[in-house]
Amino acid sequence: MATDFLKYPVIIDTDTANEADDQFAIVYAALSENIKLDAVLTAPFSNGRERDTSKSIDLSIAEAERFLGLAGAVVPVFEGSREFMHDTKTPVESPAAWYLAERLRSLPDGEKMVVCSIGCGTNIASALLTAPDIADKMILLWQVGHVPECPEGGEFNMCQDVNAARVIFSSSTELIQLPAYGSASEMLLSIGELRCGINGKTDVGTALFDLLCDYIGAVGDGSDDDRQKIIWDIASVGVLAGVSARFEEHPRRCRLDDDSFIEGNGTLTVCRGIDRDALVSDMIRLIGGR
Repeated sequence: MATDFLKYPVIIDTDTANEADDQFAIVYAALSENIKLDAVLTAPFSNGRERDTSKSIDLSIAEAERFLGLAGAVVPVFEGSREFMHDTKTPVESPAAWYLAERLRSLPDGEKMVVCSIGCGTNIASALLTAPDIADKMILLWQVGHVPECPEGGEFNMCQDVNAARVIFSSSTELIQLPAYGSASEMLLSIGELRCGINGKTDVGTALFDLLCDYIGAVGDGSDDDRQKIIWDIASVGVLAGVSARFEEHPRRCRLDDDSFIEGNGTLTVCRGIDRDALVSDMIRLIGGR
């Protein structure tokens, strides 16, 4: 399954300024020899540090452009939806949703693109509502929910915009789920790994290291090399880059909370595990300029 991704161009949909992992993900994607990065779309978010979804888009645009620039990547960044969906019938218009719809519509018959979503589904659902014909031209790799047997819901990317998740699950687009706990949670990195691997090696490597240290309150001088942080969103990019991963087919459903599910017809593909060491080695090699 993972090798199938290599032949498709990729659009990344990201809430870049939400935390400190999307930045690693988009830099990894921009530098990977195996990923043809077409564009970056910014998705809205609301968290404890920024509750204004409109402002979150401005922050994410600035963050995405900054890190793509440091990586030397010429990739367009599109302004995403400035609010979450109010229902499952009405799209939230934005340059990102418009670009996604038009880019997929422009593909010749029989061709597809991968949309890698590492945020909520607002832009994608809005594009699907605006242009339903794009569903069969999109392969959606969405970092959302947890592994099927996990009894807990409340996953961030799904719960930010539940209406968008309902639209996506009810669509006919090919859906590959990369669960947070059970797959992305394997991407636990230490400050020491990153200090030795990317800090001081390249401008973008130093910027990413400083960003992570600031986010978790690490000193980063070698005295706290054992501090760790899950860099969630690199999991999806590693799959796109061809890192070994395991996949299973499951019913098209995902737990929303402890008592309910979001469901659709047919099946989805669940990523059940990723070669963490191979992924981290590949990412550090690229960001460290080797």
